[in-house]
Amino acid sequence: VSTLAFNSDEPILYVGGGFLQIGGVNRNRIAAIDTSNMSITDWNPNADSNVYDLSVSHNDELVYAAGLFLNIGGRDQRYLAALDTSLNSNQATTWAPKITRQPYELAASSISSKVNVVGYFKHLGAEVNQVQYLARFSRSTGALIPTGFEPNGQVYGLKYSSQKNQLYIGSSFTKINDISIVF
Repeated sequence: VSTLAFNSDEPILYVGGGFLQIGGVNRNRIAAIDTSNMSITDWNPNADSNVYDLSVSHNDELVYAAGLFLNIGGRDQRYLAALDTSLNSNQATTWAPKITRQPYELAASSISSKVNVVGYFKHLGAEVNQVQYLARFSRSTGALIPTGFEPNGQVYGLKYSSQKNQLYIGSSFTKINDISIVF
């Protein structure tokens, strides 16, 4: 298990990683645990490769996933997916941002219409040289949204604060938009 995401509206903990079984139940790299009785739920999106990060969006009952997968939730989804959390579905939605290399982490806000993603990419789809290490996508369409931030190095982590409506990023960069960052 390499990532955990808790749905505070329900007693559900979503887990992702490189596992093929969890709690004695076959689950390919992604699963949900009912924390009220610590049982594995029937939710089973079945990723074909590792899941690096998960983010729960409470308003639209979706779990956003980032990883090395090319297929998840019954759909061809390259590296990013939005998964329906209903136990009868297990399906990926039609949300399909274009991304050319694996992401490391993502943050979906329950109050924002955006999903922020960091990873080892310098461009995405047709947006050559417009995105470097940090990308933002529309939650409804998957379209790329300019961030206004251009870090000069790899970004490995991000967290979104819904209380402050702020995105925090960190890693090996020393400048954003040619402005030196002092730590």
